[in-house]
Formats: sequence, C-alpha cells, structure tokens
Amino acid sequence: MEPTYRAKPPHFVPSKRTGAKKNEGTWRVEIVDSDGKFHKSKSFKTKAAANQWGPEYLADMRRGIDSGMTDIRDAQLTVAGLIAKYNDDAGKLDNVQRSRDIQWWKDAHGHYQLVHYRPEHVLKALKDYQASPCEIFDRATGGTKAIERKRSPASRNRKLAALRAVFKWATSPEINLVSVSPAHKVKNAPENNERKKFLNREQVIQLLTLARDDEWSRAYLFFLGLIHTGARRNEWLSMTWQRINLDEATAYLPTSKNGEPRILPLTPDIIAELKRIRASKPQIAGLVFPSLMDDTKPYDARRCWKRLLVSMDMDYPMGDQRYIRMHDLRHTAASLLAGRGASLTQVGEVLGHKSVQSTKRYSHLCVNAKKELVASVMAGLSLEVAI
Repeated sequence: MEPTYRAKPPHFVPSKRTGAKKNEGTWRVEIVDSDGKFHKSKSFKTKAAANQWGPEYLADMRRGIDSGMTDIRDAQLTVAGLIAKYNDDAGKLDNVQRSRDIQWWKDAHGHYQLVHYRPEHVLKALKDYQASPCEIFDRATGGTKAIERKRSPASRNRKLAALRAVFKWATSPEINLVSVSPAHKVKNAPENNERKKFLNREQVIQLLTLARDDEWSRAYLFFLGLIHTGARRNEWLSMTWQRINLDEATAYLPTSKNGEPRILPLTPDIIAELKRIRASKPQIAGLVFPSLMDDTKPYDARRCWKRLLVSMDMDYPMGDQRYIRMHDLRHTAASLLAGRGASLTQVGEVLGHKSVQSTKRYSHLCVNAKKELVASVMAGLSLEVAI
C-alpha cells in the first residue's frame, strides 16, 4: 500500500539574527507521511502563505508534479514503466550485466509509482539483496542454486549503478520525465576490492604448458589470450575471426562491460598461434572458440579450466581461501604488468577500465616498481654523513 501524506499546521520559527525582534522569523510547513515521517518542508514570511501552500502542494503531489512529471497523464507512471521507456531508448547501449541488474529493479520495484518512490525504498532493497544468499548456475537443473557466500559490496554497488543509469536518463534535459533521482541520494557501500588472487610467473608457465597438451585444441590460445590481453572470459570467448586484424595485431570488442567498444592489442605469441590455426583451415570464419556441438555458440571453457587446475594441484573448493577463478587470470595480467613497472594508468588502459577507481585495486602491486623508480631517480641526490 502506498503511503498517504498530510500537511502539519504551520509553526513559527524565530529568527536567529542577533538583535532580531520576537516577531521576526518565518512560518514553516512540514509534509509528513501516514507514519509521521518527514517528507518535505518549506518556510514562508506569513502564516497565510504557509497555510495556502500545504494543500496546494498535496494536490500537485497527487497529480505527479512533485516528481517532476511533465504531464499530468504521467502521474501514474511506475518504475516498471520508466524502465520500459529507458530500455526502448537508451537500454540498447547497456551490456548484458547492466541489463540484468536493471531487470532486477523492474522485478523488485516495478509496482511503485514514481510519485511515491523514495531513497529509503532503494536502500531497503539493497540491504535485502546483500542479506540474501549468492546464487550460481546449476548445470544439472538449468536454473540457479544458493551457495554459502556473502554478496560483495561491489555487487551491491553495481545494482545501484544500474538504477542510477535509468534515472540519469530520465532526469536529462532531453527526456525530463522526473526531476529528482532517488537512486543518486543513496551512497555506495565501501569496497575492499584489492585483488590478491593471481598466478605467479611459474604458475602461468605451468598453466600454458598444460593447456598446450589439453584435449581442447584451442586451450593454449584461449588462456594465452586471457593472460596476455587481460580480457574478460566472455569477451575473449565471443571473439570472431572478422574482428581480428593479424596485420595490425589487434582484436576489436564492439562492447565491453562498461558499455564501450575496446581494442585488444595482441602479442606476437597470440598472433603466431592464430596464424597456425588459420593455416590449418584457410576458410575459417565465425567464432575463434566455437562449441564442438554448435559452432554458432562459444565453447564452454569451464571444464578445461577445471582439468588444468586439477593437474596443477590447485583445484580448491569455492569458499577456500586458495580458490581461484578463471577471472583471476585478468588480475594475473594486471599483476604481471604492475610488476614490470607499468603505472596504474597503463594497467587501466590495458584492462579497459572506465574509471581510475577500478584500477586502484591493483595499487598494492605497484609498490616494488615504485621503490625501484624512486631509488633510480634519487640515486646520488644525498650527502655522505661521516659517523
């Protein structure tokens, strides 16, 4: 049931100005909901003006003007309706993860009318989300199953960012459906997302050696690409031959996690392996890593990853501190770059980060490189002190 609102009788607020007279001040009106919770207030010079504003504001609110509706007929617009308009206009630019997060809000809060939608609704949904168990895909049932793992602050913040994107579009001057975004009044949860799980150089060499002899003929190229480019698993799995330029040594990603296209620089080792595969099938086209059952779909690399971890004695169960994901190869790429002196800016450019904040998680990896840089630059700029 949506809350109802009422205007409390105006009350006089004396002026705090030094030397002010007793009758100097303003008349304050407060709008509260059915539970007495504060919603809005405004101050006036006269009591008559204050008495007039309360009923007028409530009438406007019922018509939707409080939420910045451009037309009275939009006063009943719901969160679901707003998301539908967003998807028709701007939603096509979202990546898969963002689209899923937006759909989550539509399922959870689609029934709310925008005129009643408040930051506290958003905050409660996020708290409930973080308190709920994580879910993973269940191959046996084709659905999802709950696992004993807490949802991360980063996952919660992605949900919030998705709702912010919808309201940023809705509040833009070109769209102007609403004037205030309840999502932007909710703060991000602090993230302790410093990445410490990655393979060292010896483990990388061992992984690639095993991949070379794996039953999947393109395992070596797949894992070599993940480590050398820092690409995400699905970005590399969905790569097609048409997007690869062997002469320029680049691979084109039409869209990435942040919704923008990206160019992957390919190393000589990757190019050599691509040319070797093409030499065996000159007319090759479509996906670089096609499924063996359906060449229009990408290969499922998870079983191959499992085999390699077992061979490396690193197949730890989920929840174990030593558990490592395929996505951690992306962090491995960052650690190798940082360990050889790459700056955070350079690491971010290679990984395709849109914000510096995303790259800061790797700052601890640059410590040794920073020490070497400072030592080399400052060498000789000191005085010998006699003891």
